[in-house]
Amino acid sequence: MNDEEFFLYANLPFQKTIIADFNPIVKHLNYKNQDAVTMMQEAIAASNEQQYEKAFDLYNQIVNLLLQVTGAMNPEVASCITKMANI
Repeated sequence: MNDEEFFLYANLPFQKTIIADFNPIVKHLNYKNQDAVTMMQEAIAASNEQQYEKAFDLYNQIVNLLLQVTGAMNPEVASCITKMANI
């Protein structure tokens, strides 16, 4: 490092070595949507009563709701799609 680079970087609040070792921590929230939980219970009940069309429609609504609220990477979305496929 020459003198010009030293004076350029000497007054910065962080040095290059500190920034290079920075590791962000990402926290994921496991948010349960009450509407989806209620509709899931209704869909399971309809499936147990062999009302497959009603259950399929409820699972479809749950998937659409969860996609808008939580995104495609939510495990509940995959669970609902699997249950729709089983019907």
